[in-house]
Amino acid sequence: MKLETFFDNFELLTDAPNSIVKLREIILQLAVRGKLVPQDSNDESASVLLEKIKTEKEALIQEKKVREDKKVSTNIKNEITYKLPHNWVLVCLGDILNVIRGASPRPKGDPKYFSLERTPYHWIKISDIRKYSQGIILTDTDEFLTKEGAEKSVILEKGTLILTNSATIGVPIVLGINGGCIHDGYLAFPYLNENYLNKKYLYYYFLHFQTELKKRAFGGAQLNLNTSIVKNAPFALPPIPEQKRIVEKCDRLLSICDEIEKRQQQRQESIVRMNESAIAQLLSSQNPDDFHQHWQRICNNFDLLYSIPETIPKLRQAILQLAVQGKLVRQDPNDEPGTSLLERIIKEKQYLTGKTFNKKGILEQEVTIGELPYKLPETWCWVQLDQVVLFMDSGWSPACHPNPTNGLDDWGVLKTTAVQALSYQWLDHKELPKGLKPRPEYEVKQGDILITRAGPKNRVGICCLVKETRPRLMISDKIIRFHLVEKLLCPEFVVLSLNSGFSQTHIEAQKSGMAESQMNISQAKLRSTPVPLPPLAEQKRIVEKCDRLMSLCDTLEAKLKQGRDSSEKLMEVAAKQVLTA
Repeated sequence: MKLETFFDNFELLTDAPNSIVKLREIILQLAVRGKLVPQDSNDESASVLLEKIKTEKEALIQEKKVREDKKVSTNIKNEITYKLPHNWVLVCLGDILNVIRGASPRPKGDPKYFSLERTPYHWIKISDIRKYSQGIILTDTDEFLTKEGAEKSVILEKGTLILTNSATIGVPIVLGINGGCIHDGYLAFPYLNENYLNKKYLYYYFLHFQTELKKRAFGGAQLNLNTSIVKNAPFALPPIPEQKRIVEKCDRLLSICDEIEKRQQQRQESIVRMNESAIAQLLSSQNPDDFHQHWQRICNNFDLLYSIPETIPKLRQAILQLAVQGKLVRQDPNDEPGTSLLERIIKEKQYLTGKTFNKKGILEQEVTIGELPYKLPETWCWVQLDQVVLFMDSGWSPACHPNPTNGLDDWGVLKTTAVQALSYQWLDHKELPKGLKPRPEYEVKQGDILITRAGPKNRVGICCLVKETRPRLMISDKIIRFHLVEKLLCPEFVVLSLNSGFSQTHIEAQKSGMAESQMNISQAKLRSTPVPLPPLAEQKRIVEKCDRLMSLCDTLEAKLKQGRDSSEKLMEVAAKQVLTA
């Protein structure tokens, strides 16, 4: 693909959100390879420019404005795999730049160095990085150093280019209004003569080279760059007029990328808002006519409302909400009412357990359900989970091997991640060490209902039904297991209810803990959960329709994601063609 064709079809390649990121990468790659703008035979060769830069650098050393560098590596011929234009020169950054490291007064907060009042010395920390336009710039900071603190740091003038060398590696930054004193998490490039090296071109080079700098950084959890790594980085030096032309083209193209990305975000946010509004109106419908009207509106705009994968989870959630509100399928007046069904459930539970329950179904305890958020159909009723539960327990959490061999003869313990909303993932388990005796009473069986009891807040109270499982897997003590009076209930409907609607809201309110990273819910609180109880025949109709609609959601989501994948692949092919042309 010719470069002109690529840019003429710029916006056609940006359907997928990640394609804008890729497009910016392509622009920068073209820029540093000499392919973004045509070369001009009248430009002074970069080899002549390099000699001027070296002469100026030697003069700065003689004037003792900068230190003489240790010998910079010259073995950079194999650093790049593409051919540069004939009037460009491949150099090390240390050949053309003075690189210094910032410094931080110690100890932090010492009033001798750190001022609580405004001073001429702005203190620029790593956390002061702020996004601005196409890149990142540092404006005035709200922290200051004393004169003594500034002397212990590195003072730079406004407009100096600096580079992060810790935390977020390799981010190029231009100092803002007043310059400042830089933290030791920055490298700086003082005495940059823009008659020889365009600052914005260097900025774009670092944006392009950031990924490679991260690879070259050293350290463990906290990576770092030192001046030596940056000085020995390869740099393709173009003639100064071409540097300026590249910057102008980059500015224009990256600005277009920003505009396209902004339009994409606005469109996506608009679709999400419309989707949320349409679903809210549907769920709040007070009568069949309103419901039909709002549902028809969704149907008429379905292609727009569900044109991006981000809206599909909301659609799934709406389906579940409609299901537990009695709005997903029609009621049949011939069905046995929920109140009559509850009486039979209580009798069956008494027969199976040999215990006597009061008329509300709870042993020596009255059932009280607080203010309810919506009215159920006449044939439905509210019950507490304990009324329909036959037994409830939790498991055992011994120290286990984290990476199981998945041998069917090996015993394992389920992780809480095995329990997903409406989905059981038995592969998520740990292996029981050979020296520990298993506890078969905690073995997971088909028909078990599992709900997460402890963990991060967003992982507590998630429920699923075990339809299929492998043998020799035990529940952990972070998972609650229970069985219903199954003869008179549809377990799939109860699980569906616990994952949505008022039941889920109640469970959310019952969670307790010191921090969101570690919360729990007790069996007693779980037992008090209000659950809607439709006629048994309707429970089955709801589950059947939910399964069918969820399957359609899966198909639609896969189709939308496939469309995005195709767009990204098209971008990759186009990128490869323009970069190798």
